[in-house]
Amino acid sequence: MPRLIPIIVHFGLALVPRLYGNHPKIPLIEKDIRRFMSGYRGEVTTDFHSQFLDDKNHSIFRGLRLLNGHHHFQIDTAILSRKYLLLLETKNNSGDLHIDQEQFSQTSSYGEKGYKHPIIQVNEHRDKLHAWLKSHHLHHSPRRPQPPICTH
Repeated sequence: MPRLIPIIVHFGLALVPRLYGNHPKIPLIEKDIRRFMSGYRGEVTTDFHSQFLDDKNHSIFRGLRLLNGHHHFQIDTAILSRKYLLLLETKNNSGDLHIDQEQFSQTSSYGEKGYKHPIIQVNEHRDKLHAWLKSHHLHHSPRRPQPPICTH
């Protein structure tokens, strides 16, 4: 099943023409549209590469959103096989990127912006998924998960 454009993009695209031309929120809405579309395009690129695993040995879950207690969490892509569960966190950033053990930042024509480190984010998703599986009495591998691999 193909990944869908985020509904917030559709809302933004429907809202902007309904506002006065000089409304102060238009630049913020347009910035959000660009940001969500950039993420969507990165996830679609990941989908292209993961399609080669889309066989009877793997199940691929795109945009997996689960309720954990009172809060939802979302995993960009989860690949499930009999031997492993692989979580993918997709980033689609332009400009100069700075990644170290503690921080992830981007410098572009819009300035500098810091983000949650993708490895920290995917580790949080792993922990939330393990809690979700346990709360639904589903088995997951008892082995300690391997640290994520980050390629630059």
